[in-house]
Amino acid sequence: PVDISLSPGGTQWITSFMYLEQGMIRNKVVFYNFGLGKNDPRRVVGVFLPKDLAEALAGRVRFLDDSHAVIFTDKGLQFFSTRVETSPESTGQILFDEKIRSISYTEQYVGVVTDNSASSDPYCLKVFTADGKSVFEVPFSYQYTGFDIDGDQIFLYNDSSCRVYNMKGTEKFNGIFDFTVSKVSAGRFPGTVLVMGPQMMTEIKLQ
Repeated sequence: PVDISLSPGGTQWITSFMYLEQGMIRNKVVFYNFGLGKNDPRRVVGVFLPKDLAEALAGRVRFLDDSHAVIFTDKGLQFFSTRVETSPESTGQILFDEKIRSISYTEQYVGVVTDNSASSDPYCLKVFTADGKSVFEVPFSYQYTGFDIDGDQIFLYNDSSCRVYNMKGTEKFNGIFDFTVSKVSAGRFPGTVLVMGPQMMTEIKLQ
C-alpha cells in the first residue's frame, strides 16, 4: 500500500497498491465498503487495474466526500463516484503532459499546479470540481512554497508574500508582508483573507 483514504462517513476505504509484474512496477486502486460489501469477505467493491489508470502510478488517493473521490497520479487526475456504494465508477480521467508540482483539495474542488510549456510563465494553476469538470486554468510565474484552497479562494504564498485567486481565475490580491508568512486561509468574514506567521497575523479585505 502506498496511500489510503477513509470516507467522511467512515464506511468506505480506498487504497493505492504498488506491485511487481514481470519486473515492472504496476499500480492498482482498490475500493472497500465495510457497511455494504458483505458479499465479499474482504469487503472489496471495486478494483481498478493499470489499464483503467492509463498505466499511471497513484501516489495519493482521497475521498472528497462520501460520494466523490480522486486519485493523484504521475500522469494526472482520475475522479470516481461512489454514489452506488457497492459499485464505484471512474467518472473522469485528466492526463497532463507537464509535471505536477503541487496539489490541493477540498470537498468541492481539486487543484493542481503543473509545469507550463504553453507560455513563458513556468507554472499553470488548474482547478476542477469534485466530479472532474474544469473550473479554470491560469499560467503564472510566482515563486510559491504554499498552495491551498479554502472555500471559493485559492492561495499561493511564500514566506514573504501571497496571491489570492477566486474561482473565476481572477487574481484578487497580490501583496508583500513585513513578517514571515507561514499560512494563508479564508478570513472570518466573506471576502477576507487571514495571513498568519509565527508571531503575527493580519486579516485583509479583498476588493
